[in-house]
Amino acid sequence: MLLFDTTDMDVNEELNNIVESEGFTACPYIIMSKDTFRLFKKLSTDYDKKSNCWWYSGPEAGYPDRFEIAIDKKLNFGEVIIK
Repeated sequence: MLLFDTTDMDVNEELNNIVESEGFTACPYIIMSKDTFRLFKKLSTDYDKKSNCWWYSGPEAGYPDRFEIAIDKKLNFGEVIIK
């Protein structure tokens, strides 16, 4: 039985939507749990393993193009905070 169907999951689009709704002007962090990060690394095409960051690929100009990744063990699986 299939628990997660990852063929339709676009984590980059979802993060783009979060970033655009918040209107960041500085390069903030994306904070997530360790388990969320493991899944995020596998699903995101905009994640850069070498620098451990995610590259914004949305249409809005003036946004930071790079977001550092941080882990918070207190966050629930799937929860993401950008600050």
